[in-house]
Amino acid sequence: MRTLLKVAGVLVGLFLLLIAGAYWYVSTLDISEYREEIAQKVEEVTGRKLRLAGDMSLEVFPSPSLVVEDAALANAEWAKQPDFVRIKRVEAEVSLAQLFAGKVTVSRIAVIDPVIALETDESGRNNWTLGAAPEAAPERKDEGSALKVDVSNVEVRGGKLSYIDGVAKRSAMVGIDELLITPSGWLKPLVISLKGNAVVSNAAWGSQPEFVNIGQLEAKISMSDWSGSGLKIERLALERPAIFLETSAEGQNNWTLADKGPGEKSESEGDKPLPFDLVALEVRDGNFS
Repeated sequence: MRTLLKVAGVLVGLFLLLIAGAYWYVSTLDISEYREEIAQKVEEVTGRKLRLAGDMSLEVFPSPSLVVEDAALANAEWAKQPDFVRIKRVEAEVSLAQLFAGKVTVSRIAVIDPVIALETDESGRNNWTLGAAPEAAPERKDEGSALKVDVSNVEVRGGKLSYIDGVAKRSAMVGIDELLITPSGWLKPLVISLKGNAVVSNAAWGSQPEFVNIGQLEAKISMSDWSGSGLKIERLALERPAIFLETSAEGQNNWTLADKGPGEKSESEGDKPLPFDLVALEVRDGNFS
């Protein structure tokens, strides 16, 4: 019995030494040395330049985390803004034990003050379709050896998301107070919780600059996967929304968000269902005119 306890004690001691050694090794890594390699890999995949202007570090406690500050991904060449995404700080917590097993498990990603600029041009081309110029991709002989990455939770604090519609000549802005994303588990939907505010611009001919101004909004959204399928708005709460509806002398209205001439209708107008299900809507202190 004593021999068994001694063996168990030695094994536990070796295990603790291994963990301590791993933590020490991680704490001594200078991730900023790989700044150029990381930027190059991202550009190869996205076709966009990645700027890593701030500090990059690996933090050990309370859990292994990669921290990147002041990062930006370049926009499409034709876009109005120079950056497609700009982030003040990103923190990614990973499981060290899973990493040794060849699997990256990100238990939490925290994104601080992101600025995301979505845009389409007059032809409808968008700036969020990423990818380098198509080339003959090398054959992958062993797909089983590819590194697996799982993400558990995403937190966004602060920041804003803008959208410019080059076809409809309209724009929208969402200010983010807090955004939480919990990816789906087995047979469970992806859940998104958002707190913030929003503004939608009016038509170019409108008498007011804003079509919609929402002082505060809260939304709980679920969908089957990251593609947006099965989109369902479980709850949408709007506080102090101001909505201004109007028509022009030529018969145009400002609530049809498309670039059409007087009296012109889309082919499926009135027949096409909404691309989501709205379960519950709450409006407090609204102003409709």
